[in-house]
Amino acid sequence: MSQEDLQRDLALFATLAASPVYRVWSYVLLGLGVFLVASFRLVRRWGTLRGNLLAATVSLSGLANAASLFFIATAADFRYMIWSIFSAIIAMVILLADLRNKRNA
Repeated sequence: MSQEDLQRDLALFATLAASPVYRVWSYVLLGLGVFLVASFRLVRRWGTLRGNLLAATVSLSGLANAASLFFIATAADFRYMIWSIFSAIIAMVILLADLRNKRNA
């Protein structure tokens, strides 16, 4: 591998690492959004109780994990935030499934 190829590949990896996919704040915002929507739907009794409660609980779990890491390491690394990332995605899928089931019912 030549030096130019190596520099090109490293620049590509740096661009990918700078994308929102690898930024933790985007998943924290997603988890917060899912928590707020699920809580609102829970209070308004829209959708199923189980679906909204599960989505809110899973997203709150990820947010609590992120909040605890804030005090330990204010710039938490991506690898430390895996549960927060997974919980935001899982909670979003649960909420979307609850929305889809309501439309099909």
